[in-house]
Amino acid sequence: MKKDYFKWFLDLLMLVFLITFVKAKMISLSYHEIGGLIIGAVFVIHIVLNWQWVKNIAKVLFSSKLKARNKLMFWFNVLIFISMLTIIITGLFISEILFPGLRVEGFAMRPLHEGMSYLALTLVGLHIGLNGRWLISVFKKMFSIIQIRPGINYVLRAVAAAILIFGIFSAVQTDFYGKVPAMVSTYAAIYSGDLNGAGPIPYGLGEGLHKRGGLPPGKFKGEGRGGEGQQQPLPGGLHRGQPGSGKGDFRGRHGQEGQPNQLFYMIITYLSIIGSIAIVTYYADKILARKKG
Repeated sequence: MKKDYFKWFLDLLMLVFLITFVKAKMISLSYHEIGGLIIGAVFVIHIVLNWQWVKNIAKVLFSSKLKARNKLMFWFNVLIFISMLTIIITGLFISEILFPGLRVEGFAMRPLHEGMSYLALTLVGLHIGLNGRWLISVFKKMFSIIQIRPGINYVLRAVAAAILIFGIFSAVQTDFYGKVPAMVSTYAAIYSGDLNGAGPIPYGLGEGLHKRGGLPPGKFKGEGRGGEGQQQPLPGGLHRGQPGSGKGDFRGRHGQEGQPNQLFYMIITYLSIIGSIAIVTYYADKILARKKG
């Protein structure tokens, strides 16, 4: 049981810290890179703690006796592993602080790094939803809750509804569900040579992008204080945003982006998005279980 408690708290800590890495410079680039490696190590610990389950499912994965739900959970875990591994590897190759010598300038790593981060968050939400019954069970045992009163049940459902509504609103505001399709369309445009079909291209794609035709005017996503700002030619035909006149996103390459209240709001925003995914998944799983029962 103590192992279950540890896994419960470990999952919660991983979720919160994973959200703080969504924007590389929200705290600092150093935090993003060092913390990213630490969370990678914690993710490995998470896999080790659940290794027995993974091994048992893998043995009977293609058996007709194994429930479809368990197969689905297994493949979600595989996708989470692949996305996290991709984030770590691409992170090493775009590192500016810890491993600048590993930077790869000839291949577009950054869109893959960012797109897979949003995919991982989506998969984590689905993973939480599918494990919702276990999480609730451990929570009840942790606090010795035998039965939840009807009045408390209504309050919990109201809270879940609020998280769902705010999560949907936040997803729309941040274009959360547009990030992965944007990554796919960007790579499709880059490798087809039709850069007019891509969205704003982040700085850092390197010479490989220029060799495929350069960047059309206005396609570069600037890093200046005023958003996209003006464009300044760089070697190789790329353009980098100049500081504009609006309110800034970044204070500096290694500096902070915002105040503690901005960090808190970002955590709440993405927690609500992941929470909304988890809630929908949990209730969908619950309804399907009842129909089969």
